[in-house]
Amino acid sequence: MIFYLITLFLQVQITAEPWCSNSTSHLLLSFSAQPLKIHGDRNLMKLVSLFIVLLLTCACLGQKPDFTLTDIVFCSNEPSDRSYEQKMDATYTYGDIIWLYLECFRFEYTESGDGYTSQFDTEMQVYDDTGTSIRKVTQSMDVPSQVKPVYVWFTFWIDTATLRAGTYTVKITVIDKIAGKKALSEGTFTIVGQ
Repeated sequence: MIFYLITLFLQVQITAEPWCSNSTSHLLLSFSAQPLKIHGDRNLMKLVSLFIVLLLTCACLGQKPDFTLTDIVFCSNEPSDRSYEQKMDATYTYGDIIWLYLECFRFEYTESGDGYTSQFDTEMQVYDDTGTSIRKVTQSMDVPSQVKPVYVWFTFWIDTATLRAGTYTVKITVIDKIAGKKALSEGTFTIVGQ
């Protein structure tokens, strides 16, 4: 169908030439295309353009988007539901607590008489500048809600008292236990002083 639409707007010329001068069993195909010149009716062009847009839109309908995590937000203090003070440079002083905030979307939930419940497994891993995992924290949680949940927010924290100065990578994995889908978000932060 897409090939038909392309050929509707392009005059496609396909030529076949021998790949080697002494062999006809290997053919090299070349394509050349020129825009099809449609004179006159602008309404026809508008109608065909609308048809293509609708065709592409319909092709995307019915596809359920994947389970998604936002980027990690490095915070100056303890965050809560969409309320945080972002630390733009993600640089902390030795001894600080690093607060992390992120949200997930497009997850499954169960419905019961008293509301909705989402279920997650989370894992946070911290890597030093050599790529060695130096800290791993896992947690399972059920998140109740009185209304259909659109997003769930998570907070994590890292105590820098046991870290030396340098750059670190944090990776957070969240698994939607109901759907069996996994999403990953990662970011880097720096520790100064000691």
